[in-house]
Amino acid sequence: MQIKTNSFLALIVFLCASTSLFAQHRNISRLIEERLRIRDGQRSFNTHGVTYNHGKAPQVNNRNFLSTLIDSSKNGYGPYYKHTNPLAYGADEGYIAVYRQWIDGMATHGMIGAATSGETVPEGWDDWYFSQSLNLVYPNGVESPDLPTAIDGGEPQGRYPNAAFVEGGTPTAIWTENTLEDYGGGQYGGYPLYSYTTEALDEEAYWSPTYPVNTSCPPYPCSPGDFWNGDVMIIPNDNPIQGDYKFLGSYTTWEVGSYKTYMITSEYHDAGYNMLYQPYVWTDDLEVTAEGDSLWYGGNYVSTPDYHVNADGVGYMVQVGWSNLTDIDGNDNDVDLHVGQNQGIFYKMTDDYGDSWSDEGGFKNSGYQVFPDAVALRLTDSLYTVWTEEENEYYHHYGDSLWFEGDTLEDGTYIPYLMTPGWMPMYTIETRTDSEGGLHLVFPMLRNICKDYSGGCDDEDGDRYADSLYYTWTLGGSGIWHIYSPDPMAGVDNWTASLVHDMAADYEANWSASDIKSLFHDGENDFTSTMQYFYPNITMSAESENVMWFAVSGMSDYEYNADTTSIIPLDIDLWMAKSTDNGLHWSEAENVTNTETAGALVNGFPSEAALETGVHLASQGMDETVGVFYQIADFNVLLLDPPITGYEDFKNWVYVGVYENVWEYVAIGEENIPSAFTLKQNYPNPFNPITQIQYEMKSPSQVNMELFDIRGAKVRTLINEQKPAGSYEFTFDGSQLSSGVYFYSMTANEITKTRKLVLMK
Repeated sequence: MQIKTNSFLALIVFLCASTSLFAQHRNISRLIEERLRIRDGQRSFNTHGVTYNHGKAPQVNNRNFLSTLIDSSKNGYGPYYKHTNPLAYGADEGYIAVYRQWIDGMATHGMIGAATSGETVPEGWDDWYFSQSLNLVYPNGVESPDLPTAIDGGEPQGRYPNAAFVEGGTPTAIWTENTLEDYGGGQYGGYPLYSYTTEALDEEAYWSPTYPVNTSCPPYPCSPGDFWNGDVMIIPNDNPIQGDYKFLGSYTTWEVGSYKTYMITSEYHDAGYNMLYQPYVWTDDLEVTAEGDSLWYGGNYVSTPDYHVNADGVGYMVQVGWSNLTDIDGNDNDVDLHVGQNQGIFYKMTDDYGDSWSDEGGFKNSGYQVFPDAVALRLTDSLYTVWTEEENEYYHHYGDSLWFEGDTLEDGTYIPYLMTPGWMPMYTIETRTDSEGGLHLVFPMLRNICKDYSGGCDDEDGDRYADSLYYTWTLGGSGIWHIYSPDPMAGVDNWTASLVHDMAADYEANWSASDIKSLFHDGENDFTSTMQYFYPNITMSAESENVMWFAVSGMSDYEYNADTTSIIPLDIDLWMAKSTDNGLHWSEAENVTNTETAGALVNGFPSEAALETGVHLASQGMDETVGVFYQIADFNVLLLDPPITGYEDFKNWVYVGVYENVWEYVAIGEENIPSAFTLKQNYPNPFNPITQIQYEMKSPSQVNMELFDIRGAKVRTLINEQKPAGSYEFTFDGSQLSSGVYFYSMTANEITKTRKLVLMK
């Protein structure tokens, strides 16, 4: 359909009624797990005559982002999964990264390695130390090549690596081995292990033997067994009887017919060794209440749970999905908080380091609290109102009218659609608990619109939603949202919301028609694949309780075909942002890698592509720096036989980067509002290659700043966004430009100013 709008560029919007998409979205939750079972169990490796060391890994050393290539991986089936934690940071002590690595001469793609940095950053960022082959020996003493693994002739088969570390603690690597059915248990043989280093994060690191995480085995096979998709952390513990640190790990079972996720915590911790409790059922898609009500519509109708616990033992687990609103006993008011027009957000709380979670009250007396529809409607209404008052040209808001090609009256008059409150949260939700016990969530979000015809935007049935409710993913303002409550169990509306990063173009893009389609971009529901594959990350600062960090992979360059109104992605980069007020305001998301994708096609992808994916923030950051883990595929080295499904089928370079950002949100009072629009001369000038450009605005405006060469040809757009009144500083990096004279021109409030800058290399 072709959409027209009175305040936005023409674009394609695929509009579906919420009723028709209801069933379509039910099975998205574990799509990633199902796909892995198909691809990651293959035996063969085909290098097509290319050496193991082919290619030069892209290097990134930008003004405020420095990354290190720490290793290579035989295919990328590791950190692409959202719930793993491959990078952990101990404040002022260093980093540990755990990943699947490439060992020359070994066919297996399941080798687990660890890289540690014993220095703080950015000083000593290149002082990384590497420990290889952590999984050559199992806890029962069996060694490679006689391991009870399902493929590759008894060699290691590590999957889903996690790193766990906190200052003063012991760096720990955790992963899952793909073992034989009579060993790990179950059809897919998931057998989680861990190892730890008893020395510092340097060349003296010594890794312990492997230990089982699932203490239900031996004896073998494990029961319960087939544990996969580990989400593991180690946090401080103030209980001296249990040791100074606490192990927490959630594992989804792949047992046939089961839809359970288990939690495992430590009974005692001593210098890295964990005495672990038996696993207990944490969540179950098939859970039924004492009254006979199911919570969800069945298996895969709700997401894999995500959780986070702070140093005081307070934390939350969160799930997103379609709830069963049938209420047999008729006494549960919490059922009425959510009418099922959109997927719901449900959460539980722990205050004892994950040993138990709320199990009474809430939704159907299950212990789950439900995020009320009324709050979702209030939050979206509030943001749309702000965007309307700002006359925002990039985020759709109240007053925008949309028309769809072919949706007309008999006389050919277009039927308008309008913005309406409400959202559709998607499954890749990220959870963080701050030091004060507040709950932070980020998630991809779709927009709701209503059909302004025959009362369609009214609410005659009283369910708080428009009577003709639709949702779409291509309108400005769709993307990653952050919501926060200082006390989500209080039973009051204390939530706030903010848009962190607009990804409407990413969701609208025709990935299946591009040369850089990812694991799930096959032309069917590509927008859900984009949300699943480019998942959001947040983490907290270890220094200040209000500082947060954000990261996501996303489209950074595209080609627009005006004839077909199709966006074709050309490049992917790493985008990062920062908040200093608990997520209420965020710095503009910044392309920190800005690497190029070029070259002739090889194996269906650009030969010199630099596509940053598998992004994970460190377990914690500092006030001005944060670590980030990511991978880049080398498309010249294919390691799994066709059909090729995406980046994970190739050799992958493994990186850890550190992002530095001193931005701080400062509320602007009337006494601080500039008296006029000014564009100052850049400084230094001449420069090489970094310079600062300051400007001030006395009123809110759409700001457009463009760079031109000496001939007047446009080089690039530097800024194109809505800004409130205030003073700003823009950092311009000319490292990719030739020496010479350039002009920067800025337009705000219909006033244009231009100045000259000189780049001298």
